[in-house]
Amino acid sequence: MRIKFVLLFLLMSCFNQIKARHILAISIKNCHKEISDTTLRFIRLYKLESSEDIEVGRFEPYGTDHLSIPGLKEGNYYLLFPNKHNTISRVNFDINHDNDSTQLTLCTNRYNNNEADHIPLISQLKEGEFFSIKIESKGCFHTLPDSIQIERVNQRYYRTYRNNKKELTTKEYEHIQRFEMELNLFDRRGGCTTTDTYTLSYKGQTLTYKDASGEWNGYNHLLEHLGLYSE
Repeated sequence: MRIKFVLLFLLMSCFNQIKARHILAISIKNCHKEISDTTLRFIRLYKLESSEDIEVGRFEPYGTDHLSIPGLKEGNYYLLFPNKHNTISRVNFDINHDNDSTQLTLCTNRYNNNEADHIPLISQLKEGEFFSIKIESKGCFHTLPDSIQIERVNQRYYRTYRNNKKELTTKEYEHIQRFEMELNLFDRRGGCTTTDTYTLSYKGQTLTYKDASGEWNGYNHLLEHLGLYSE
């Protein structure tokens, strides 16, 4: 009987050691350019409980593009961290000890806050409707206007750019959604000699945003994701 007790104790100890080895592995990226980002100042980690959220810890990864946090218990968690839109992003995730590790990628310059209530125009389009995205980039020695039109026809979505019309893929549709969400997060002024003015027009109404930060370059990223640089 004593031998069984000792064996049971050893098995439980081994099991607890295996659970303690579970690692949360975080990669930090500039997801527009698909490169590492070493400028994230802090991350706050919370565990969701029935009564209140418990702060597990505050981490400062500045200078590195990755972070490992070992020994987390099973359960529901979330991370808070500052993004480049001067807001706080939140990422929810679960820890399951059936796996040895949990992998997360934090995008410091991309909208990923699930709590925002802004509805992109592309998500509001009804059959036969359209909206336009116009940009005017002004610097000391240049003025560059450009525009894209998005429309919904027969339950499909199309973009027209420089008289070239093409159906959007699901991924391209999501890129436009993300572009609008990020654009809605800020109105940055100053800091750069070039100012980008974005105008979104839909059903006779316009939304105007200005970016003089020289950091976001959202329209260029959108053109790249939609494959429009060659047109």
